[in-house]
Amino acid sequence: MTTRAATESAVVQELVSRYQDGMLDRRGVLRALGALGISAAALPAFVRAAAAQDATPGAEGPPPAATPVLGEQADGTTVWRVLVGGMDMMAMLEINAFLPGEITVNAGDSIFFDFGPMGGFHNVRFGTEPLPLIIPAGEGVSLDLPATPSVAATAPLLAINPAVVFGNPAPGPQTYDGTADVNSGIYFFRDPSQPFVVTLPTAGSYEYRCDVHPGMVGKVTVQEAGSELPMDQAAIDELGAQQLADYMERGAAFAEEYAAAGTPEAGVHEVLAGVNDGQVEALAFLPARVEITAGDTVRWTNGSGISPHTVTFLGGTPAPEDVVPVEGAGGPPLFAINPNTFYPSDLEGNYTGEGYLNSGYLFGEELAGRIQIPNYQIPTSFEVTFDTPGEYGYYCVLHAFAPEGGDNTDAAAFEGMVGVVVVS
Repeated sequence: MTTRAATESAVVQELVSRYQDGMLDRRGVLRALGALGISAAALPAFVRAAAAQDATPGAEGPPPAATPVLGEQADGTTVWRVLVGGMDMMAMLEINAFLPGEITVNAGDSIFFDFGPMGGFHNVRFGTEPLPLIIPAGEGVSLDLPATPSVAATAPLLAINPAVVFGNPAPGPQTYDGTADVNSGIYFFRDPSQPFVVTLPTAGSYEYRCDVHPGMVGKVTVQEAGSELPMDQAAIDELGAQQLADYMERGAAFAEEYAAAGTPEAGVHEVLAGVNDGQVEALAFLPARVEITAGDTVRWTNGSGISPHTVTFLGGTPAPEDVVPVEGAGGPPLFAINPNTFYPSDLEGNYTGEGYLNSGYLFGEELAGRIQIPNYQIPTSFEVTFDTPGEYGYYCVLHAFAPEGGDNTDAAAFEGMVGVVVVS
């Protein structure tokens, strides 16, 4: 992990921790975050850098997240562990599931939700139905941008829901008895010295979820105190590892299935912008390389029921920040979504490789049908016609990033969810 990325990651966690503890006001957080230029496109870089750090002994990086003492405690209760998601960085496969998916404990026991060495863009919440991840930024919130797409003149400025981002502000262990929600907040904004541990004092059956990823739901059955338990932690770990391996195997199989280019119909070449099979998702363009003839069209369709994606050509322009911190109305900072990434660009006609061309957030059909934005229809696909020979690199603003010290105007050099159209 590079020193710069490590420093930025640690600073973000420290700033949010100080805000939650009342040691720093909103303006102080905003000034610091704005200076860092933290964006959703940058956050995956921290994940990837953390993976590199984990594989490189002695590499610098932020301190690892604290882990509580597992197993039986002095008072006779037990602290259990459940993994939160998983990731294969080489294959760009993300597992949006709790591992294992179900666990049985006794009343008074606690669960430590382990985000792993790479962290992840997840939260863990006990409580009501899923919270929306994207919401209107609200009246009086604006961004100082040189230009925005024409659709932004009538469609609202949007933001990541602070209730999902920050969760419950109280530090230390949490207790859930089936009444008030308990929410970790998104991992990247947590204090790494505070593990997310939830104590369950009341017998019953409870669900918990990640609000970021639809379908990422776990279940805990709480027995009466002193009941015989079906598994110990070793068996739970083994089950979780097996479920993870099963997800990875499924993901590798369907990613390979879609990786080969199909036969175009009437000069239209189809590309999947992400795809999932249950809770395993390929964060990839499939196929990643498309070879076409001048005058042909490429159509990208989001095949994922979990995550949005963009198809973004930079055309020599700097990569835009996806999320911009702004002052909230009496609450924590808002992370406003840049209209230039969420909404489609205005560039019209056949693309020649000059200028910024963006699909806007593409959602899978099921998700698109559940998201209501005034004066805007959520797209599921995006088409571009190319009539000039050449190679056109593109990327997803949510799941790709410029390498450290690299050119942020050349999507072909980006890492993560990237693709190329070759026109002859």
